[in-house]
Amino acid sequence: MAQPCQAIVISDAVFHQLGGDLNHVEKSMGAVAIALRQQSELSPFLAVGYLPGCTATWLGEQAQWTYLLTAAHCVPYQGEVTPVHSQFISWQGMPIAYGDGVAYVPPARLHRPAGLSASAADIALLKLPTRRPLPDKAGQPLTPPTLYQGAPLLHAPVNLVGYGEWGVGARPTTNYEIATERRRLYGQSRITHQFEHGYLQVAAYEPQAIPPSSGLWARIAKGDSGAAWWQLIAGKQHIVAVTSSGHATASNATAIGPYLPWIASIFPQISVTPRITSPISTHPTGSTTP
Repeated sequence: MAQPCQAIVISDAVFHQLGGDLNHVEKSMGAVAIALRQQSELSPFLAVGYLPGCTATWLGEQAQWTYLLTAAHCVPYQGEVTPVHSQFISWQGMPIAYGDGVAYVPPARLHRPAGLSASAADIALLKLPTRRPLPDKAGQPLTPPTLYQGAPLLHAPVNLVGYGEWGVGARPTTNYEIATERRRLYGQSRITHQFEHGYLQVAAYEPQAIPPSSGLWARIAKGDSGAAWWQLIAGKQHIVAVTSSGHATASNATAIGPYLPWIASIFPQISVTPRITSPISTHPTGSTTP
């Protein structure tokens, strides 16, 4: 049974390749984390930050408001529009938006159509007062990320960046007593299954995965709820889904495409790439390789 998301869990092989000692995971986790954090700070992943207990992605600003993409279960919604008080911490560990704002969830979250699970409608927008611009590595205003209006690419790599507990192989996850802003990590898997007419995306995880023969070397964990799933499409990283839930061998996410009209109705300034045809399977493929 899928559980609420717990940050990134990586396979034994990747941990070892990055200099980790499988006999002393806690003592060697620091060096591995540095390498994965560096990957997480490549553009456009700098749009990823965190909310209390969850991950979120900065979409841009309008009229002194910051707009964030996250999971519905990360916000205390009571209807489609709910007043909230929250904050968003950037990749630098700085609060760039905080105070009284608004949480939005789509109608499908409140009144799900038949055949649509909670994980297929686990998406929210958060509007918070802008306190400072979100910078890139050069200190210039960050370019907003691009959302993809087509179907996520089945069997293609998916990039994950999140905050929260760490894990290696099949071991229990833990925060290693590391502050949240320092738990930012990068991982990668592949979208292996698409269910519920493409609304629900699944990326398998293999605790013993050895890249490149298996790209299924990372999964989500506690604190990753709301994290964007990124895919390289036409030479550019696009957000294709939002982390919802997961378990020991898979991560689940809500596809962005079906909700783009709703997102645009709240934040018209979103950056969107036109659809590039990708076939959707509503049944398990039984395959984890291209």
